[in-house]
Formats: sequence, structure tokens, C-alpha cells
Amino acid sequence: MLMPDKTITLTNAIVGIGSDILKVIGPNDTISSLWGKIKKDREIAFDRFTLALDFLYAIKAIHYIDGLIQVGTVINNDYKSES
Repeated sequence: MLMPDKTITLTNAIVGIGSDILKVIGPNDTISSLWGKIKKDREIAFDRFTLALDFLYAIKAIHYIDGLIQVGTVINNDYKSES
């Protein structure tokens, strides 16, 4: 489910969904706005979307700050954008 294999394609694997999230995420996206962007481009269940968000958060690819999902790094509790 996390990685593609002979029964799960990359587009249905959590890493593939996470890749799509990173492609469309903007500087002021909430979970709802990001869900709208992803849902518009592909058919996906909300639980797989949230698992992909969890995965990206766990590997520190995204951060949840003041209700917004941000791509970047956090150094000493200060946010530093990668864009």
C-alpha cells in the first residue's frame, strides 16, 4: 500500500499520491483546499489522501502550521519555505 508492487500501481500507492500532493500544493493551502485540488485531478478516497499527508508529514516533507500545509523545513521552531 505504501510502495507500488505487482498489484498496486504507483498512482494508487501512498508514495504516488504523496508525489501528486507535492506537485499541486500551494503556499496557502488548507487540508480542504488541497483535497479539492487532488480530487479534481484524480479519483481518490479521502482516507488514502490523509494517509499520504501523514506519510509526507512523517518524512518531514510537509508541515502543518497555523492551519496551513507548508512545504519546507522547520529550524528551531521557525518556518523556512523552500520556494
